[in-house]
Amino acid sequence: MKQEKPAVGTAEDRAQEFKAVTGGGGDTSSAEALLVTAYALMWVILMTFLYVTFRRQAAVDKRLGDLERALPKRPD
Repeated sequence: MKQEKPAVGTAEDRAQEFKAVTGGGGDTSSAEALLVTAYALMWVILMTFLYVTFRRQAAVDKRLGDLERALPKRPD
């Protein structure tokens, strides 16, 4: 019976030290740029949410005022 070679080398065959890759990965983004972008995006989303909320509240207040004026005054 013949033993087959493993597809991956043994532990002794593999490198035992760190070797930096040169020339690869030029399309990566820095963590700082991603953090600033995410932070800015969260502020934009928050400000948009607050703007929409205040506009809706103003519309509800106006409608409530119109309804209160339209109701006849009840005599006491």
